[in-house]
Formats: sequence, structure tokens, C-alpha cells
Amino acid sequence: SDVRGFFSAGFSLPALYDVDRAGFERLWVTGKHVFRRIYALPVPSIAAIDGHALGLGCVMAMACQRRFMVASERPPLIGLNEVAVGMPVPEWLATRFRDLTSTRDAELILPRGSSLSPTQAHKIGLVDSLYASRSEMDDAIHSDFNSCRVSARAQQETIRGLRRQFLDYFDTCFDQDTELFWQAISSHETQTAIGNALAQLKAKSRKPN
Repeated sequence: SDVRGFFSAGFSLPALYDVDRAGFERLWVTGKHVFRRIYALPVPSIAAIDGHALGLGCVMAMACQRRFMVASERPPLIGLNEVAVGMPVPEWLATRFRDLTSTRDAELILPRGSSLSPTQAHKIGLVDSLYASRSEMDDAIHSDFNSCRVSARAQQETIRGLRRQFLDYFDTCFDQDTELFWQAISSHETQTAIGNALAQLKAKSRKPN
């Protein structure tokens, strides 16, 4: 993200409020295609998280093989906070979260729409490594890639094999997921929750510093 302090905050809430089906499908399908493209990369991938990674921001980080995060004095947050703003977490996304953490952690965190500190995310396995600064994280990434001395072909085929099962599952439920999420996002309850969240954000923006 170009916004200071954010890796990505995901979809803009106003884009999901009072949205028509065509507009929703363009947004949602594009997001899923980007996730799939990252997840299907046959090479090592690292999400370098130096700010808040919420909603779709966390989704894109979860598409990578590993996640590195800066834990500064004012630590950013990471998490699938969809439930907190009235949206369900899609099954394929909950599955990916569970694969990275554990069934117990997924059941405790996702239904609450909780956002996690870097330390909390590292403890459950959502984040792999923590760093004190962006430069320290960048150095670690460069060192990691430069120290990998294995056959590129063997590595790529291994990664493809490891990720094939989830990709098959993801592709199989792609259209059904879009339909189910449209039903959820267009419901009166969800639209009311999004409207309330927008009102709260607007009120906060009006408060004097």
C-alpha cells in the first residue's frame, strides 16, 4: 500500500456497501484471481509486511509461502477481520488460515473477527519471522533468497506438488463461493453491519487530534 502504516487494508468498505451484483462480482472475482496467482507461484514467495494487513491484505499475505513482519514500537495488526464488519470468512479462506495455524486457533479467532499483533500472529504460525525494522526485514529476505542453493526445477516441482491439493479445492468451489458470498454480502444484516462500521469510521475521522 502507498498509505503509510499499511501493508494493505483490503477491500474498501464503501465499495461493498449498497453494491450491485455485477460490481460485487468484479471486485470479489478479481481478488480471488490475484490470490490464486500468488498461491500458484512455483517459486518461494515471502510477504514483507511493514504495516497493517487486514482483510484482503491478510489474504494476500496468506497466499505467499512465508510471511515476515515488522514489529515496531507501535505494532501493526494482521488478521481476517471480516466477521467484525459483518461479513463471513469464506470456507476456502478459513481452510488456508487453519492450514497455517491450527484448527483450534482458527475456531477461536475467525468467528470473532479478531486482529492480531505481530507477536500474537507469530505465536500461532500466521507470521513466520518478526523484525525490528523494515531494513532488518529486507536484509533477511535478501539473505534468505541468496543462501538457497538448490535445483530450481526440483524446487519448483516440489512447490507445485505441495500446493496442488489446495488449488484443486479452490478451483472446484470458485463459482459456488462467489454465489454464497454474494448472498451473504447482499443480506440486510450484513449491509447494516457495514453501514454501521462506515458510520463509526466517519465519526472517528471527525474527532480532533
